Amino acid sequence: MKIDPNFLIIFPLLFSILVLIFRKHSKQIGVSSSIINLSIVGLLYLSETHDFYVSNWALKGVHLIINSNSKLMLLMVSVVFLSVIVNSLKKNYNYNFYFFSLVFLASVNASMISYDLFNIYVVIELASLSAYLLIGYKQKKVQLWASLKYLVLSSVALNFYLLGIGILYAYNRTFDISNLRIVPEISIVFILLGLFAKSGIFFMSMWLPLAHSQAETEVSALLSGIFVKIGAFQIIKLLSLNSFATARPFVSFVAIVSSIVGVIYAFNEKNSKKILAYSTLSQMGFVLSGISFANILHMFNHGIFKSLLFLTVGDSVEDYSKKTIQELKEQKIPLLRNIALKIAVFGIIGMPFLSGFVSKTMIEHEATIMAKIGLSIAAIGTTATFWKFTNFRSIKVASMKVHEYLGYLILTFFIISVGISGSSKMEFKDILKSVALILAGIVVYKIFRPVKFSKSFEKLDNALLLYIVFCVIGLSFFFIF
Repeated sequence: MKIDPNFLIIFPLLFSILVLIFRKHSKQIGVSSSIINLSIVGLLYLSETHDFYVSNWALKGVHLIINSNSKLMLLMVSVVFLSVIVNSLKKNYNYNFYFFSLVFLASVNASMISYDLFNIYVVIELASLSAYLLIGYKQKKVQLWASLKYLVLSSVALNFYLLGIGILYAYNRTFDISNLRIVPEISIVFILLGLFAKSGIFFMSMWLPLAHSQAETEVSALLSGIFVKIGAFQIIKLLSLNSFATARPFVSFVAIVSSIVGVIYAFNEKNSKKILAYSTLSQMGFVLSGISFANILHMFNHGIFKSLLFLTVGDSVEDYSKKTIQELKEQKIPLLRNIALKIAVFGIIGMPFLSGFVSKTMIEHEATIMAKIGLSIAAIGTTATFWKFTNFRSIKVASMKVHEYLGYLILTFFIISVGISGSSKMEFKDILKSVALILAGIVVYKIFRPVKFSKSFEKLDNALLLYIVFCVIGLSFFFIF
């Protein structure tokens, strides 16, 4: 059965309008649109690669491609979005949440299949605006400040991106990525610096810790599970081109540094949701350490288990009004939620036969010696950080409502199924190495105690200054090397 890929954009936008018209039924509309979106992605998986142009703008129109990589990303987006919407049914969100979420879904879908630099800019801006409104959805002061800080840093970053693609257009007279012939290094730097801020890279995405930790539970899951993948996927897409090959060492170096620094801050953090936020900065380092299918797969896996972590931990924070990891340890959380949380933890630390183990092992096979060392340090730190979450106690719930746990179950299914199917291709030495890194992480968790680190770089003015400094470093790297 053939299906028009444009439905991935049309249907979410259509349903967002229906939400405004039938406000009392916004939850039902949200669930229906999520299921339809997943069904469309499923049908696309049954078809071959789509490579086509839309309209007749800028010589050939907007170039869209749906290949194996973009299909995997679309699957991750649809699965996470469905799980988030299902989990939101037990909350008292009004129609605004579902409206902005559906606009967000449409723009993210468009970003994953777009092969046009200007169209990527447009849909990222739309996704950013939706994310900005979702972060401040409940209009709490700290949420409004987090969304404002994100908006300012995002605007600066996308101006760099816009400048970069403007230079490319001046040389090539097209925004079509497949038709780029002349790519000045200065344009590469500006484009990458713009996308870094959207990709969850430490020092370049300092809007992330506050926004992800202070947003509502479901919004945090959308941000960490989906939103940071938009920029990262575009970076891998561009670095796959020979004309962008000179930037690969620089991006890999920045990614590995982010994986280590991010996990150091995560380990020393006390706020449970902020631990997850800093961990995103680290895990995106794994994602951008290379440009192979292994990195795409880890992007998929991270979207799944990090969304599950935010949903389970976030729901616990809301239930008990306790934010720190120590406070949550003193509570008893529902048994099924605790099981899902532990599976997500084991997934992110790379436990054999779960999804994180598969993608991390594949990345390690392709990495250079220095990259292997850096990523191994980050892997040990990840275990030391998330072992804290394995000490949560459980309580049996007398009456269990299926829809309250369905979102967890969907995400858990993918963590296990990807892990089992992918582990069959791994060697015994891979399992031993993964276990060794986990044991080393547990030792670090037992021996070291968190210390207080300065977080002054999260302040808006310092974050802007830090971003500019890294822009200068990026320019210097290309001109010197």
